[in-house]
Amino acid sequence: MGLPLARLVAVCLALALARGSELQREARSRNHVCSTWGDFHYKTFDGDIYRFPGLCDYNFASDCRDSYKEFAVHLRRSAGQDGGHPRVESVLLTIKDDTIYLTHQLTVVNGDMVSTPHYSSGLLIEKDSAYTKVYSRAGLALMWNREDALMIELDSRFQNHTCGLCGDFNGLQIYSEFSSDGMHFSAIEFGNMQKINKPEVVCEDPEEAPEPESCSEHRAECERLLTAEAFEDCQSRVPVELYVRACMQDRCQCPQGGTCECSTLAEFSRQCSHAGGRPQNWRTASLCPKKCPENMVYLESSSPCVDTCSHLKDSSLCEEHYMDGCFCPEGTVYDDFTGSGCIPVSQCHCKLHGRLYVPGQEITNDCEKCVCNAGRWVCQDLPCPGSCALEGGSHITTFDGKKFTFHGDCYYVLTKGDHNDSYALLGELAPCGSTDKQTCLKTVVLLTDHRKNVVVFRSDGRVLLNELEVTLPHVAASFSIFQPSSYHIVVKTVFGLQMQVQLVPVMQLFMTLNQAAQGQVQGLCGNFNGLESDDFTTSGGLVEATGSGFANTWKAQSSCHDKLDWLDDPCSLNIESANYAEHWCSLLKKSASPFGRCHLAVDPTEYYKRCKYDTCNCDDSEDCMCAALSSYARACAAKGVMLWGWRERVCNKDVNSCPNSQIFLYNLTTCQQTCRSLSEGDAHCLKGFAPVDGCGCPDHTFMDEKGRCVPLAKCSCYHGGLYLEAGDVILRQGERCICRNGRLNCIPVQLISQSCKPPKMFVDCNNLTALAIRKPRPNSCQTLVAGYYHTECVSGCVCPNGLLDDGRGGCVEAEDCPCIHNKDVHLPGSKIKLDCNNTCTCQRGRWECTHYACHGTCSIYGSGHYVTFDGKHYDFDGHCSYVAVQ
Repeated sequence: MGLPLARLVAVCLALALARGSELQREARSRNHVCSTWGDFHYKTFDGDIYRFPGLCDYNFASDCRDSYKEFAVHLRRSAGQDGGHPRVESVLLTIKDDTIYLTHQLTVVNGDMVSTPHYSSGLLIEKDSAYTKVYSRAGLALMWNREDALMIELDSRFQNHTCGLCGDFNGLQIYSEFSSDGMHFSAIEFGNMQKINKPEVVCEDPEEAPEPESCSEHRAECERLLTAEAFEDCQSRVPVELYVRACMQDRCQCPQGGTCECSTLAEFSRQCSHAGGRPQNWRTASLCPKKCPENMVYLESSSPCVDTCSHLKDSSLCEEHYMDGCFCPEGTVYDDFTGSGCIPVSQCHCKLHGRLYVPGQEITNDCEKCVCNAGRWVCQDLPCPGSCALEGGSHITTFDGKKFTFHGDCYYVLTKGDHNDSYALLGELAPCGSTDKQTCLKTVVLLTDHRKNVVVFRSDGRVLLNELEVTLPHVAASFSIFQPSSYHIVVKTVFGLQMQVQLVPVMQLFMTLNQAAQGQVQGLCGNFNGLESDDFTTSGGLVEATGSGFANTWKAQSSCHDKLDWLDDPCSLNIESANYAEHWCSLLKKSASPFGRCHLAVDPTEYYKRCKYDTCNCDDSEDCMCAALSSYARACAAKGVMLWGWRERVCNKDVNSCPNSQIFLYNLTTCQQTCRSLSEGDAHCLKGFAPVDGCGCPDHTFMDEKGRCVPLAKCSCYHGGLYLEAGDVILRQGERCICRNGRLNCIPVQLISQSCKPPKMFVDCNNLTALAIRKPRPNSCQTLVAGYYHTECVSGCVCPNGLLDDGRGGCVEAEDCPCIHNKDVHLPGSKIKLDCNNTCTCQRGRWECTHYACHGTCSIYGSGHYVTFDGKHYDFDGHCSYVAVQ
């Protein structure tokens, strides 16, 4: 059974927020921090502080084990401007399969720009007014103030396994960063060893420079700053002497009038906060003032608890330690969704599947209705249907969510009513490969109306009703069948069962039952009672332990043999198939693939496992792989996440083979625009089905009965089992109807009669007397001239016998019919002059013209303008002598 919306929202929030909170709590539990700040200062995991003025790309900290490396952090600094400190220009993180690139403005994950907060696959990225923060379940937390300071915390399991500017994390200062096996390295030598050489980049290493003769003159000032009252809670938590020395170096290197010590003071404050201290506001108007955005205030030590709209979703996101930065005044929070600054809590948006919802906005699915209230979803339960699926010819998911694999060879009862036998759904499973371990769904049989009607769905797309093939759509009293695309057939019944039959690339079946059937069904899809534990209830009423033992009891043919469970992994039998399966099926797990957009809504893990199983187990690996990928796309569509374009790089052999005038679409529904749907209205629009992909019509066109996409004006009309061309006229029940824009537009015959103006009169072709009077003949001047007229009677306002419609609302004798020239009407006897001395006279609606020979004239004028003897105009800009005529 699918997750209800509340659970879905909970999953999203639990993953993106609660898991994020867990990541943060894990990060806070670590006390091993490496950082860099200010004037090229670095602090290693082991506590060394040194200065390295490098401006190249460097390995800041990496997992340096010989086996699989879990993370790497690279950074690049840019030189300071106007005497200011150098800035961290960019940070590149590689965490397992994810690559995160950070600049002052951008956050790029696996090549795609993302907005923050961002969560995917154990990765949380947050951004507030002061810091960009990255938390990973791999055991890493990173904070960057988007200026000069970068800090990384690692899980203790990485001890003695790191390398880079942050050192080896072995718990020993100096060794082995600056001293190893009797060799000593300077800070410059150690830093240069961490350089990342890129073939296309030339970057010079910094050289050794003599230390200033003495910085001791600045000691007293630095000690005063770092032991001020604002840092009272920090003295026992952070080694003050190391930061006093860094402060002294800052003052030594500082240009006249600069305030270079500010970065070291800020770093000391950050380290104090991370150690659990509460530094007070040490900044003043004259000492390192900090400017905040409008409506925000700067606090050196404030809890970011519920300081942003995204944090409102889960109070556990509050950090246990206090941070410096710009904060919203009390009673407001920072809108990190739209970036609109500090707003009242009541104005916070809610977020779901990457989409924002305004306060008060509702979203509803089959199970729940949720309202956005001050950044949180408030949900109430609705009656929820159950879902069952038979995918890949062997994978079954029951109404209550139990999953099992069964390779059958028989007709099996998928689901049926417990008591009254009013309906049943059967599925035929059969071997379809080189072994009996590759099975396919061949046929689906729906028995309804107490078995009076039997509907058979074949894998080749044929649909049979009581053994006779029917064309779709087909609407009956108890069920309706439609085909929104050549890939899919959908069925809706009056007893609450809905089916979606997938035909391409392999046959798959998806069913839903409304809540009224809960606990009242049985079969391979289970009993729909909300419990997985008893889904293997056999036809005899016992609960079996295995899927095969359960499924064999639901055979619909006694002659079929029982099948055994097959527990082998097909990918272990062929390394080539395993590599092929891993290459394509792994797309489901990659956040950079089109499927990554759905990871928060639908967990890809089970689909990935089934994809590999089927791809390795099938003779036609591509078809089985594509069926598994399409199952995930369908599950996402059912959750409202459309995976547009997922077939562009895989499973695309049918994308460019749509019939003429059609295009490939990903959101086809039974409400898709067809000419017939215009005639039948809501009868053609079944609710509750997930959108499907396939060939359909572009916007503003409609599919006619011949599969062509036509504009609205050319749509045929469906009436009484027949199709009428656009413009066709019929009479029904005293009405005259014309097919326009796919619908019959009808006017009562009586109204037509009353609208006739003398001398015209109304003729009703249903009247036998009228039929006798109205013999086939021209009925207008136009048909007289054209020499064509209808031989059948046409009801409407017509001229009396012997008179013709003159096209202006009047009736005239044939001799008095007017003529048309250049859309102007000319009375009989009128003359018009043609070329030369020829004239034309209007007679009985036609122009009678003289045919005197005329002299030809050729004209040459202007700058290269020509008119030939036959009146052809053209331009020719030549610069030679030419023959004009000969």
